[in-house]
Amino acid sequence: MQKCRAKKTAVMAYNVANAEIKTLDRAVLNLTEDFKYLGSHICSSEKDIQIRKVLAWRALHSMKKV
Repeated sequence: MQKCRAKKTAVMAYNVANAEIKTLDRAVLNLTEDFKYLGSHICSSEKDIQIRKVLAWRALHSMKKV
């Protein structure tokens, strides 16, 4: 079961070049630059703000006129 989780697990490493993180059973975890946690992008605040603006405009335009 551990190997199945290692395929889905992504890791973010700060201040480390060429990081290779392994599990106890020697499976190498995938490195990622940015991921979404509790609805917000962790690494890129600019990307998070752009996405929130798009979602707000989409919600505004989907409203029916009174």
